[in-house]
Amino acid sequence: MFSCVYLLLVFSDSVCSVQWVDVSQRISQRLSVSMNPRDRRSLHRLSPRDLVGLEQFEELEQVDKEVTSEGTIIVKYREKFNGIPVYDAYASIETDKTTNEYTGQADGKLLHEIPDDITENKIISESQAFNIAVENATVFHKEAEVDSENIRIFIYTLDKRAILVYDVSFRLKINNHVSLPGFFISAETGQIIKQIPKLKSYNLKSVGGNIKTGQHKYGVDMPFLHVQQNGNQCSLQNEDVRVFHLHNNLDKPDLPFTFRCSDGFKDEVNDAYSPLSDLLKSVTGIPFVLYPYAVIDVIGHEIGHAFTDEHTNLEYSGQSGAICESISDIIGEAAEWYITKTTDNKAGDGIVANEQQLVVRDLCDQDKDGRSIVHVKDFTEDLNVHYSSGIFNRVACVLRDNLEWKDIFILFTYASRFFWHETSDFNNAGCGLLKAAYDLSYQLIHIVHALSNVGIEICSVEDHIRMVSEYMEIKDLKVNSANNVLLFRLDFKKLHKLSGSDVKRIQVTTSRGEGDVDMYVSFYQTISKEDYVYRSIRKGNTEVLFIDRKTMQSAFLHLVPKHSSFSGVTLTTTAR
Repeated sequence: MFSCVYLLLVFSDSVCSVQWVDVSQRISQRLSVSMNPRDRRSLHRLSPRDLVGLEQFEELEQVDKEVTSEGTIIVKYREKFNGIPVYDAYASIETDKTTNEYTGQADGKLLHEIPDDITENKIISESQAFNIAVENATVFHKEAEVDSENIRIFIYTLDKRAILVYDVSFRLKINNHVSLPGFFISAETGQIIKQIPKLKSYNLKSVGGNIKTGQHKYGVDMPFLHVQQNGNQCSLQNEDVRVFHLHNNLDKPDLPFTFRCSDGFKDEVNDAYSPLSDLLKSVTGIPFVLYPYAVIDVIGHEIGHAFTDEHTNLEYSGQSGAICESISDIIGEAAEWYITKTTDNKAGDGIVANEQQLVVRDLCDQDKDGRSIVHVKDFTEDLNVHYSSGIFNRVACVLRDNLEWKDIFILFTYASRFFWHETSDFNNAGCGLLKAAYDLSYQLIHIVHALSNVGIEICSVEDHIRMVSEYMEIKDLKVNSANNVLLFRLDFKKLHKLSGSDVKRIQVTTSRGEGDVDMYVSFYQTISKEDYVYRSIRKGNTEVLFIDRKTMQSAFLHLVPKHSSFSGVTLTTTAR
């Protein structure tokens, strides 16, 4: 049990502080202790909660899961205390997909020493917190309309103290202008702790194309539209999407747009062939723009925000806001590639009738607009997130030299799912990209080059590279591209510390599967086929080599496809 004494002054002040714990360091410490095999097996039977040493009322809730290229399962957890989520606290932990043993690969941070009685300090109710937020947002606009409120409760850290806060957001309409303000409000005092805008943009999405993009012929050169049919009536909805006709106002109707299936519908407007919504036609628009914003990359961009909200919930300000905007731009370009198999590397180019009058975001050279930045040295906290997004947009474009948009999409979304969190900054997000690249078998040197191009610090990911021991079998290894490589590390000193054995030589073999795998051993995480200490490059997947401790105390093992790919390969290590 752990509790604090609170002094109720202007602000409730705790006399004790909480502590952030690095998940990777904590798990590494637990697994690196020398012990006999029986105790080690019992350690691997611990739950993730017990492995990281959580205390009473602290728990981990699984939120995501994926299989990695190096033969592990990565699971992301959110920390909760007495059922209440802890803001910005998560853990990503990996286990062998066959044995379920912990591999030591982990990421994230968890909050420790949260007072047991923190939930008893809730003096302000949800309705009071909502009223405080609305009063602050409408103080100069009493005619404002408020709806679609959303209130969540979190445990939040402020000045090394844990406090209970309400996360309050709502839709605010002032003279046809829509915003979605967000507030963190203390549940103890009603004080506004932080304001974070929640609305990334408010663009109605639709289909059909425009005079610049050309017609999108669904069911001919693009997939059919999947709609819901009831007798002879069709409505624009399915298990994924519902489309409403707003008729030039901001209030959503009760039912999606409905029409006779045999008749179809015609709603051409503003040089858009079938927008099904002309909301932006009725408000003050921007000249030279083809309303509505119904082009693939813009739609993908907005879906990207929904993805980020679901998996990472990046704060929409500062560096995290810039990252949020950038990953949406990247998802937009990936959507464009998926549908058309081509990309223009420009966000929203299809809605601009004359680029001389309105500049779109060029993901590769965003700074040519005179406002955006493409290097961290130029970042300032007051910079609009649409301009600071140029940093990670440039990262994506540099990666285009070696990866397809599909791969870049997978890389960024994987990093978002497992290694980014609410307050991730440029360096933290860059480190997450490197760890994601490793898990996906992309060559780390390409990501290092792209991050260095924009001035992001390169973190060490050595502890994230899976370590092989003297007796190990890793099954079902695969890579799908000639540019991919599986990487493992071997450390004789650590093996001696963990097991007490005096291993002088390890035999490494690959077998089974399809394709053709080659093995290289070097001192470095990157590999060229001319720079190695050992190699085995036979035809097929049966490869054998021996690593001597006298030659190298630590080493990196690279599994490389001889031609284009390999799959179903088993890696085995044996002490000799």
